[in-house]
Amino acid sequence: MQNSSRLLLVATAVAVTSLGSAIGAATVRAQDLVQPRERQGYYFTAGYSVFGTQQWEHDRPNSLSAGHLLTFRFGEMLSPRWGIGFRLETGSGRGEGRTRDAIGTGLDLQFNPYRNFAIHAGVGVGSISVNDPADLAHPTRSGYGSLYMLGASWDFFVTNRRSGGWALTPTVMMRYLPGDG
Repeated sequence: MQNSSRLLLVATAVAVTSLGSAIGAATVRAQDLVQPRERQGYYFTAGYSVFGTQQWEHDRPNSLSAGHLLTFRFGEMLSPRWGIGFRLETGSGRGEGRTRDAIGTGLDLQFNPYRNFAIHAGVGVGSISVNDPADLAHPTRSGYGSLYMLGASWDFFVTNRRSGGWALTPTVMMRYLPGDG
């Protein structure tokens, strides 16, 4: 009797497993594979930019300056449309007798609505320092705090590969560092 009970238990287990596998196999579908793209996976960028700034100070006239900016970004494209990364920027400028130095870091989110076009938004922390030799009372001023970024870019890939490669990426980016430093 014990052998027949064991045999019945094993037969029931095999039947349930087989039935479950058959039902599961009928409902399981293969994942849709994404075609390889130039813009996918992990990325690292380093860029040199020429920029213009507008500086507003509550007790001083507005001032304009031009300068250069060095940017490093790295992250990952999480899907064909969305990516997230980290950004580090440093730059300096000169105009109207003043010099400016700036640094910022933060998270960078990008959305790709069409091919190699990307919309970037970021938030982080930043600092700016202004040196004005004409202001004898306060020749050097600085401010720091939250940094907000919004921009757009287009990747022109210079390599002919199915996935990844080198690209030239013109970018238009606005940065805002509020504060009263």
